[in-house]
Amino acid sequence: MTWHSSALITSAETDLRDGKLVVFQQQLYLFGGATLHNKSEQNLQSYYWQSKDGKDWSSGQELAGKDEWLWRVTEHKDCLYGVAYHPNELHGYVALYRSDDGLQYTQLKPRLNQSGYVNESGLVFDCEGKAWCLLRRDPLWQTDERALLGEANPPYTSWHWRVLDKRIGGPVNFIWQGRHFAVVRLYDERVRTSIVEVLSSKGELIECLTLPSGGDTSYAGVIVTEEELRISYYSAHEGTCAIYFAKVQLS
Repeated sequence: MTWHSSALITSAETDLRDGKLVVFQQQLYLFGGATLHNKSEQNLQSYYWQSKDGKDWSSGQELAGKDEWLWRVTEHKDCLYGVAYHPNELHGYVALYRSDDGLQYTQLKPRLNQSGYVNESGLVFDCEGKAWCLLRRDPLWQTDERALLGEANPPYTSWHWRVLDKRIGGPVNFIWQGRHFAVVRLYDERVRTSIVEVLSSKGELIECLTLPSGGDTSYAGVIVTEEELRISYYSAHEGTCAIYFAKVQLS
């Protein structure tokens, strides 16, 4: 498989990072966060860009609130849903957003969770329409760094949360044959990127496969077919940070 550069998106006023692609209503969307060089009024802003062919892109459009990072966006029943986090050590939170057209985003749940330093998230919907949110926590002022798992039925305004058994980073969820999986960074023993199964009833993450990885790693993009999982992720295990592409047989 040969890869080549299709477009370069830059900003003179910000540092763009953590881009994520979504196909929605026959348009290609790119979502990302931007840390501002001039931090007199705010530190960061979330943006999206649109394209029909992946080569020519619109200008960046702001979404979510000031200093809110809309981490990842998921399509469900012709709507886009995403969890934004406000990275504050004392007053941080995550908020749930929804868009019906890909252009305007409204808060569906302003304070989705505030149990510690909550931040990166993975959101997925099962075949019954239930939403599942895998939420990272970090050990800043609190001692419990274990991830959280949230669940909610439509209209996704009332959530139940449980503490999981592991610390994670950069989660992305997917459902395969009715089972809940995720690609995450794990921290126990050594830092690595792994595929895990999420056992909600037990509050456990079961490691299924460790990808070649180490050091600064994770933040995967995932495409799921009936028989194959395609994963892009980055890692520093070979000395310098690089992007890797993996194919995993599921059956």
